[in-house]
Amino acid sequence: MSMYDYLFSICIPVYNTEQYLPRALDSIVNQTFDTKKIETVIVNDGSPCSEECDQIIAEYSSRLSIQYIVKNINEGLFLARKTAVEKAAGKYILFLDADDSLEVHSLRILSDSLIDEPDYVQFRIYNVLGCEKSLYHSVLEDETHKTLADVLQNKAIHNLVNKCYNAQLLKRIYDTISNSYAVYAEDYYQSVIIEYFSNKKKFIDIPLYNYFRYIGITSNNTFSNREKLIRIIESFQNIEKNLVSFFEKNNEQQYVQYVKDYIRELYINFAYWTNSLHSIMFVIRQLPNEYHAIRLTIFKRFLMHNIKQLIKNILPYGFVCLIVARKNKVCISSN
Repeated sequence: MSMYDYLFSICIPVYNTEQYLPRALDSIVNQTFDTKKIETVIVNDGSPCSEECDQIIAEYSSRLSIQYIVKNINEGLFLARKTAVEKAAGKYILFLDADDSLEVHSLRILSDSLIDEPDYVQFRIYNVLGCEKSLYHSVLEDETHKTLADVLQNKAIHNLVNKCYNAQLLKRIYDTISNSYAVYAEDYYQSVIIEYFSNKKKFIDIPLYNYFRYIGITSNNTFSNREKLIRIIESFQNIEKNLVSFFEKNNEQQYVQYVKDYIRELYINFAYWTNSLHSIMFVIRQLPNEYHAIRLTIFKRFLMHNIKQLIKNILPYGFVCLIVARKNKVCISSN
């Protein structure tokens, strides 16, 4: 089919997430929308389970229009998504992670929201944890009037998957984004630049996406693996360097400090992400020189967080509540 014969291109990066991919593809197959107007762009990002991915694609190729791109080496989630955007042939683009899924009416609802051709349509997300499903809450009650500063300061959602993008605009935007390895916080990196160039935005207060927590990159074992920790820190460094360069190049110096503050908080968050002393010491040694001052902050927060967890796990719940109650009790002396 030619460019824009598809209304939607759904871009799915795959790296060690093949076991979840059928669920993601089923959520496209089962849409209450004409599947002939849907293109699925799958980027195999040098996954070790490539043969399994190939087999799944073959099984679904008769039910979906699939564009399958295979990379020989793992280049990171950002570059996998960028490749998918470059190859996409639809008029609008959505990102779907291989370990997530779409609600069954998502594309039908979105198609009704595209009449005035917005730069993007933003929608709500469901958090899925085990059998529990709940609405993903933003810091802002209503993101209709969010600003770029809100996104930069993490006051607004900077997920890529909660929007449907105008393909022409998105392709132009990705042409401006430097090629760098980024596998963690890469949503922030891309969302900031997309927000900078987007003017015509629409918000619909309906959850259309299911975000499955604590699998894939958000799994607990991510922060105990040294190779993964090195890649995460490399991602932070690349994102900071590229965003600072982007804003300086566009004479938007006022946004640079927001970027630096956000990256600083990401480094500090390692204190809560790992429960291993060896891992946190490894992270502290890996930090860039300009973040030398926060090494002690990270270590102190790591200790306090893990001491609290230890107390919570060892002491009876009622005893902990009693200690907290006594600590918070206000004593009023009589005159």
